[in-house]
Amino acid sequence: MAGWGAPPVPPPGFVPPAAPKKRPVGLMIGLIGGGVTAALAAIVVLVVVLTQPDSHSLSTPASAAGFTRDNAAEQRINTEELKRNLRNQANGKVKRVVSAVYSNAPGGTANTEVLFVGGEASSMDTQSFIDDFTSTAQNTQSVGNTGGLTGKGACGELTDSAGRDAVACVWADNDTFGQFLMLTDGHAVGDLADLMRRMRPVLEKTN
Repeated sequence: MAGWGAPPVPPPGFVPPAAPKKRPVGLMIGLIGGGVTAALAAIVVLVVVLTQPDSHSLSTPASAAGFTRDNAAEQRINTEELKRNLRNQANGKVKRVVSAVYSNAPGGTANTEVLFVGGEASSMDTQSFIDDFTSTAQNTQSVGNTGGLTGKGACGELTDSAGRDAVACVWADNDTFGQFLMLTDGHAVGDLADLMRRMRPVLEKTN
């Protein structure tokens, strides 16, 4: 721009700071389609059909806990196909599946970007769902106060057969489940646990 002059020249040996590290979309698709998803999709074998009224419902609003839905990221990851695959694997036992990608900088360089997948079922074997996750994950921690709602939660690190890892969290109660997968590097298990506590009351409602 006229009047501003040439940009300053960095001193010798100057190394520009690295941009925040972000998992490539291709890597995350591998995680989503591989062993990590197998662990997160424990709902397939753990849903039991009982006769009891539904008490919770799930939604994916435009924002949650200060994060905004990133539609471009959802298209890249193809969350619609992810939902279809989960419904098919569940053999009709999951009545409804929702998903969204939430980012603190949608369309830009996000410091935190997370994939959420949740489902509604006739009934859940809550403890078995949590036990299956914790038996597969490393560095696990329980999340007892899952947003002030009923049920149980847990977080940990998952690794697929190719050695790729990701931080993940799950919750389950009597008729819903939720799964979070961190899409950006540099976050500890506790970071996602805190985010799940804050997001869950927005994503899940008591009927």
